[in-house]
Amino acid sequence: MEELNYFLFILLVFVCMLIFAYEFRKKDYLFRYPLLASLAILGWAGLQIYGLIYNNEYPEILWKTILFITICTVAIFVGYYSNKKTVKHFNWEIDFKKLIFFNFIIFLVGAYFYHKVSLMAEEATLLFGGQWEGIITVYVFFAKLLSISLGVALVIDLYKKSFLNWFVIIASSYFFLERIILAGRREDTFEFIMFFLLWLWWKKGFIINRILFISLSFIGVVFINLVGVYRSLEVFSENKFSAFSEKLNLAFSINWFSLFKDFLTNPTTEILNATLIIDSSEKYPFFDFGLSIWNMFVHFYIPATFLGRDFKEGLKFNFPDTAYLVYGHTPVVGTTFTGFADAFQSFWWFGFIKFFLIGYIMSRWYKSAINRNNIIAKTVLLQLYPVSLLAITHTTHHFFLSFVKIFIFLIIPLYLCKKRKHNAK
Repeated sequence: MEELNYFLFILLVFVCMLIFAYEFRKKDYLFRYPLLASLAILGWAGLQIYGLIYNNEYPEILWKTILFITICTVAIFVGYYSNKKTVKHFNWEIDFKKLIFFNFIIFLVGAYFYHKVSLMAEEATLLFGGQWEGIITVYVFFAKLLSISLGVALVIDLYKKSFLNWFVIIASSYFFLERIILAGRREDTFEFIMFFLLWLWWKKGFIINRILFISLSFIGVVFINLVGVYRSLEVFSENKFSAFSEKLNLAFSINWFSLFKDFLTNPTTEILNATLIIDSSEKYPFFDFGLSIWNMFVHFYIPATFLGRDFKEGLKFNFPDTAYLVYGHTPVVGTTFTGFADAFQSFWWFGFIKFFLIGYIMSRWYKSAINRNNIIAKTVLLQLYPVSLLAITHTTHHFFLSFVKIFIFLIIPLYLCKKRKHNAK
């Protein structure tokens, strides 16, 4: 089986490199989802697969995971190029003065709850570890409005200059940098960088040099896979700016490439989680046919703090933990199952349809955002980039359920800021 695993691993690398090379020729290569997805799969899942093969872990079933990831990678590419249309339902003319005010309110709400989370984070971690529970989860939900406020503010700047809008950009950026530098959050890092790269592309037509991009990609792969080491670097300064400096000094003192070399032969366990879930789903057998997204909806949007844990849990479907039942496997706290696991557990080998749909949807919103006058498409696209990659590393539910948040906190405010006919010039 080792030979088969190596063969399929080489096939996966070849598919990712082929997609990367195809997209890399495009003028807007950096923003094309198949390129970003293939890079994430190669630089994150690929390295863990190599480590599992090297350590000869579950060689008799690992081939299923490698093959399924390869199929899903192709599905993303095919889905992206299957779409030929744009989103036409939200091409509204916006009253920017009203939108700037609404977005400022969104920023204030996000900043307030971010502050509340920062006050409770240490206590919540002591009580619950990495899996926070209680009222802090509600605060975290609303703190994420900072992401929407920054994205909307950057889009507004493409069309209208405003001191208040730039205040939102600078203040929101500070909160992002705090999460990135002090907490080492991968999602926030990618989101923040992508926001400003798209802003530069739309505003100035600027895109970073390809050689620089490749260099930064290697650094990004090291950071993504060793972020746990970075997070373990403790700083003790009460002054935030001193803490930033102290954290960065500690980071620069570490031999990251030596640690990365060790990581290659001792990888984290996300792909192992996926491997055991994929195989046990066949052996048990159990498939949820997509109903697991309802459980995640309840998890994300139904607050147990107000309605009670028993009520919340009663809303969920009771699905078996197949990896535990078959292998006695309990994932390490803080590790993910990957989107490949939930896709397979939903529709067996046909689970690639989830990634086909993600590629298709990303293409449609991207083609819409290219239109200079489509403000809504630009703001939505900014919110989709992070969750489109979380669909690979965490679960596909992050992507599909993000539209609930987008509708409530983005589409509705934008609709309220739509110019009425009697106001239009």
